[in-house]
Amino acid sequence: WNRTRALLSPAAPSKVQVQSVDNLRLAYFARTGIATIRGVVILNSPMLFVQDSTGGVYVKQRATLPLKVGDEVEVTGTVQTQEFSSVINDASVRVLWEGIPMAPVAVTATQASTGKFDATFIEVQGRLTAKERGPENTLIIDLEEAGQSFRAVMNPGRSSYVFDRLKIGSRLNLRGICAVDPSFTHNLAPFVLLLRSSDDVSVLAGPPWWS
Repeated sequence: WNRTRALLSPAAPSKVQVQSVDNLRLAYFARTGIATIRGVVILNSPMLFVQDSTGGVYVKQRATLPLKVGDEVEVTGTVQTQEFSSVINDASVRVLWEGIPMAPVAVTATQASTGKFDATFIEVQGRLTAKERGPENTLIIDLEEAGQSFRAVMNPGRSSYVFDRLKIGSRLNLRGICAVDPSFTHNLAPFVLLLRSSDDVSVLAGPPWWS
């Protein structure tokens, strides 16, 4: 308990040189190196994503901490550049203070498919075309908007209740972390939306009667 409390207690920012998330790819495009960023937790399970005012980053922790969405954190680790964003590997994470969850950026499915919003918390709309249960009972939703297809993924549990009641053809509003890397999309869609919970899905309209 004492260790957990210490991890979550507000900490003074360190005096290390802090970089913006957007600068990681510019600074480490042709090499690897250690970098430190500060941002807000936008996804804490089953993986960690942190976002600052310039973009988001996937963080692979050295040791898993009990973080909450909205926590302001400082992350230090080895930068690995990718086509559209970066990953921080072997990362140590310090909680600076508790905060409030970040608001999503409203984009279209076409905009999200460009990769510009990779690892960023976004809000997007789409028409439900199919749904299935994937590996480890994950809940997979296929959507289409203005000719652009994409997927959304939820963890099982409480989300199963909402998932089972979604009707094909319904128009949905979704909030989640945009991921375009093939390790997430498996080349089945231009991007995948990683949903935090069933609260990130809302039905705007049911399926049209003629369907």
